[in-house]
Amino acid sequence: MKVLIAVALALSFTELYASPIGDALKPICESGKVPGICSVVCDSNGVETVDCVGYANVEKKTPITNDTLFWIASNTKAIAGALFLTYVQEGKIDLNAPVEKYLPEWKDIKVAAKDGSGKDVLRAPAKKPTVRNLISHTSGLRFLPGGTIDYRPMRLMAHLAVTMPLTHEPDTKYAYSNWGIDCALAIVEVVSGKPWEKDLQERILDPLEMKSATFWPLEDDEPGSKLATAYAMSTNAPLMKAVKTRNMEHPYSSHHRYAEAGGGLFMSAPDYMKFLRMILNGGKTPSGKVVLKPEAIKLWCTKQTPDCEKTAYGFGMFWNEAQGCLSHGGAFNTNADVYVRKGCARVFFWQAPGGNDDTRKASGIWWQASRTFLGL
Repeated sequence: MKVLIAVALALSFTELYASPIGDALKPICESGKVPGICSVVCDSNGVETVDCVGYANVEKKTPITNDTLFWIASNTKAIAGALFLTYVQEGKIDLNAPVEKYLPEWKDIKVAAKDGSGKDVLRAPAKKPTVRNLISHTSGLRFLPGGTIDYRPMRLMAHLAVTMPLTHEPDTKYAYSNWGIDCALAIVEVVSGKPWEKDLQERILDPLEMKSATFWPLEDDEPGSKLATAYAMSTNAPLMKAVKTRNMEHPYSSHHRYAEAGGGLFMSAPDYMKFLRMILNGGKTPSGKVVLKPEAIKLWCTKQTPDCEKTAYGFGMFWNEAQGCLSHGGAFNTNADVYVRKGCARVFFWQAPGGNDDTRKASGIWWQASRTFLGL
């Protein structure tokens, strides 16, 4: 299969085979308003184009390259969702079963409610939360049980669920929740009998040769580190300021940092494209090894949220029925779309929390340039 690598290193770096996408992104990186971007697109013929523009570290003048590592935050959910689906397709996880079938402590789960006088009370939910509720953000769990991600192992995250009430009745409302995805992967640990990250390596990362993917990258000042620096964007000078969050602090290899299913992975943009291409290839690796069966891919491309909810979500990705597209984004500006029916995909990685007019402009430029390039 032909693969075109188009690398455009903006500013003082040489341009090599820059595609129209890289040409479109270059000016905003040269302006100093955006540090550096890696774009990867795969067209319906299987031709892959990679554009790397600007800097991974502005102060050190380190260019973005196709092996630059990014914290992909919530883009982790889709990869965790794929692992979860391997157990669904094997019949080892029943989506319609109550969560307590796999996590016995959930038999005591409570939901926050009001009594007849309007007083706050805790009671058993009218309907027991199901496994499907966990994987589709409809269980009633809040976003996290306090703190931030990476603080606890997944099995403990599942146990903590009984210490805090659900915010609403299961299967009645979509509410985005890292906690739900974490509990779903705790079920995977119960079924497999091994840490979910080890299972992920064996079932997803290794078969797809996603060699850059890790929960514990080298620190950004170590020799050989490829980690992109995160920058807070501002409309005032200085436009960019390097920032640290707990998810991107030293030491990454510390025992207190756990592999978090809702948002813990680091990887390169081309490696994420390998994952999306597996979906386009009907669940198979380039060599033909089956990661997901066709029925699992079909399930992925089906709304898992209840009819009362417009949001279509399941297994770590949003589903757009009209466009035939699975998609997700991450908190530090990582985005991925796979157009299942049209047979193409795109990835847009850079590293900045939140956004302002310039970050939205950069995203809009890439959005339009990549759509035009792929004929979407």
